[in-house]
Amino acid sequence: MKFKTFLSLHVNLCLLVYYVDSEGSCVQGDLFSVGSGSILAYSILDAKKSEHEEDLSKLSKEDAIDTALRAVKHATYRDGFSGGYINVIEVNQTGTFHLRRVDVQYFNDL
Repeated sequence: MKFKTFLSLHVNLCLLVYYVDSEGSCVQGDLFSVGSGSILAYSILDAKKSEHEEDLSKLSKEDAIDTALRAVKHATYRDGFSGGYINVIEVNQTGTFHLRRVDVQYFNDL
């Protein structure tokens, strides 16, 4: 079984984000990074949080997507068991939307 990195970053104050693990634990938060490269992804996310005085809800949608892509790319670059594609999916009150699919092999913007 191949595990994927899960990263959640929200941009809307009204959005509630939850992480549910395989054991059934449920945690609410403003962002999550899970997987073998998650510690590396958190370095990108923490830097972005510092830039925005701990309030990531003020990021534009494009800035949030760019931050998420850089965090996942950074994690997969250093983790030998990761790779493939990064799928950017938006979930909002009107539905679920696939926004972008990026091949990490050709994504060089670290």
